[in-house]
Amino acid sequence: MTSEKAVEVYIDYLVKIDKQLDPRESLQDLFDWSEPDEDRFAQDGRMIFASAKISKELTTALMWLNDHDVDNRCIRMKPYRDEDKLLVDVQQVIPLPEVAA
Repeated sequence: MTSEKAVEVYIDYLVKIDKQLDPRESLQDLFDWSEPDEDRFAQDGRMIFASAKISKELTTALMWLNDHDVDNRCIRMKPYRDEDKLLVDVQQVIPLPEVAA
Protein backbone atom coordinates (compact mmCIF):
# COMPACT_ATOMS: atom_id res chain seq x y z
CA MET A 1 0.00 0.00 0.00
CA THR A 2 1.23 3.47 -0.82
CA SER A 3 0.50 6.56 1.23
CA GLU A 4 -1.67 7.86 -1.64
CA LYS A 5 -3.75 4.66 -1.59
CA ALA A 6 -4.09 5.01 2.19
CA VAL A 7 -5.45 8.53 1.66
CA GLU A 8 -8.01 7.18 -0.85
CA VAL A 9 -9.16 4.47 1.56
CA TYR A 10 -9.30 6.97 4.43
CA ILE A 11 -11.39 9.38 2.35
CA ASP A 12 -13.94 6.60 1.73
CA TYR A 13 -14.02 5.87 5.46
CA LEU A 14 -14.46 9.55 6.39
CA VAL A 15 -17.38 9.83 3.96
CA LYS A 16 -19.04 6.74 5.49
CA ILE A 17 -18.80 8.12 9.02
CA ASP A 18 -19.65 11.64 7.87
CA LYS A 19 -16.48 13.14 9.37
CA GLN A 20 -15.04 16.39 8.05
CA LEU A 21 -11.25 16.04 8.24
CA ASP A 22 -8.41 16.72 5.85
CA PRO A 23 -7.34 13.11 5.17
CA ARG A 24 -3.73 13.90 4.23
CA GLU A 25 -3.17 16.16 7.23
CA SER A 26 -4.88 13.70 9.56
CA LEU A 27 -2.70 10.78 8.40
CA GLN A 28 0.47 12.87 8.58
CA ASP A 29 -0.46 13.79 12.16
CA LEU A 30 -1.01 10.11 12.94
CA PHE A 31 2.47 9.24 11.65
CA ASP A 32 3.98 12.41 13.12
CA TRP A 33 5.27 13.47 9.69
CA SER A 34 5.50 16.98 8.25
CA GLU A 35 5.07 15.53 4.73
CA PRO A 36 4.38 12.10 3.19
CA ASP A 37 7.36 9.75 3.23
CA GLU A 38 6.92 6.78 0.86
CA ASP A 39 10.21 5.25 1.99
CA ARG A 40 8.95 4.89 5.57
CA PHE A 41 5.28 4.26 4.82
CA ALA A 42 3.91 0.75 5.47
CA GLN A 43 7.30 -0.73 6.35
CA ASP A 44 6.05 -2.43 9.50
CA GLY A 45 2.90 -4.24 8.50
CA ARG A 46 0.65 -5.96 10.99
CA MET A 47 -2.58 -7.86 10.57
CA ILE A 48 -5.28 -7.85 13.20
CA PHE A 49 -8.16 -10.29 12.80
CA ALA A 50 -11.32 -9.74 14.82
CA SER A 51 -14.24 -12.15 15.02
CA ALA A 52 -16.92 -13.38 17.39
CA LYS A 53 -15.94 -16.98 16.57
CA ILE A 54 -12.43 -18.20 15.89
CA SER A 55 -12.30 -21.25 13.63
CA LYS A 56 -9.67 -23.97 13.69
CA GLU A 57 -8.71 -23.02 10.12
CA LEU A 58 -8.14 -19.37 11.04
CA THR A 59 -6.11 -20.37 14.09
CA THR A 60 -3.95 -22.68 11.97
CA ALA A 61 -3.37 -19.98 9.33
CA LEU A 62 -2.45 -17.37 11.95
CA MET A 63 -0.03 -19.70 13.69
CA TRP A 64 1.61 -20.39 10.30
CA LEU A 65 1.93 -16.64 9.68
CA ASN A 66 3.49 -16.16 13.13
CA ASP A 67 5.96 -18.97 12.40
CA HIS A 68 6.96 -17.09 9.22
CA ASP A 69 7.56 -13.79 11.03
CA VAL A 70 4.35 -12.10 9.88
CA ASP A 71 3.14 -9.97 12.78
CA ASN A 72 -0.51 -10.68 13.41
CA ARG A 73 -3.04 -10.75 16.21
CA CYS A 74 -6.37 -12.45 16.55
CA ILE A 75 -8.98 -10.79 18.71
CA ARG A 76 -12.24 -12.40 19.82
CA MET A 77 -15.03 -9.84 20.09
CA LYS A 78 -18.26 -11.12 21.63
CA PRO A 79 -21.13 -8.63 21.64
CA TYR A 80 -23.67 -8.63 24.47
CA ARG A 81 -26.77 -6.56 24.97
CA ASP A 82 -27.63 -5.13 28.39
CA GLU A 83 -31.01 -3.47 28.05
CA ASP A 84 -30.32 -0.61 25.61
CA LYS A 85 -26.52 -0.88 25.84
CA LEU A 86 -24.27 -2.88 23.53
CA LEU A 87 -21.25 -4.31 25.33
CA VAL A 88 -18.33 -6.07 23.71
CA ASP A 89 -16.03 -8.54 25.45
CA VAL A 90 -12.64 -8.23 23.71
CA GLN A 91 -9.97 -10.88 24.24
CA GLN A 92 -6.69 -11.42 22.43
CA VAL A 93 -6.49 -15.06 21.34
CA ILE A 94 -3.30 -15.17 19.23
CA PRO A 95 -0.71 -14.78 20.45
CA LEU A 96 -1.82 -15.53 23.96
CA PRO A 97 -1.36 -12.38 26.05
CA GLU A 98 0.75 -14.35 28.53
CA VAL A 99 3.38 -15.18 25.88
CA ALA A 100 3.18 -12.07 23.66
CA ALA A 101 6.45 -10.20 23.51
